[in-house]
Amino acid sequence: MSEAIKAAKRREEAILRRNLCLESETADEQPVLYLEVNIGADRPQGRLLIFEGDCPEEVVSCFASAYQLTENKRARLLEIVKQQLTRVLEKIGEVDDEEA
Repeated sequence: MSEAIKAAKRREEAILRRNLCLESETADEQPVLYLEVNIGADRPQGRLLIFEGDCPEEVVSCFASAYQLTENKRARLLEIVKQQLTRVLEKIGEVDDEEA
């Protein structure tokens, strides 16, 4: 297995632990966004965290893989995450009017 593939797998495992509430890397780190995601009628909710510096696309992709979401559901979740991040950043003044 190439080093690039190993690094990608390590990154995905870290995202699963940190951003899907499987394990906290540091107790001091607070997420910028916390979402309870309804997966389906007969499935438990999933928790998705976005921290400062995270790539939303990467986090949502890992979440979608972990919960076996369809491509349509993954795309919809990414759209929701981006909307929520924009709202949060607007509230704390980190998004210019041109970016919103």
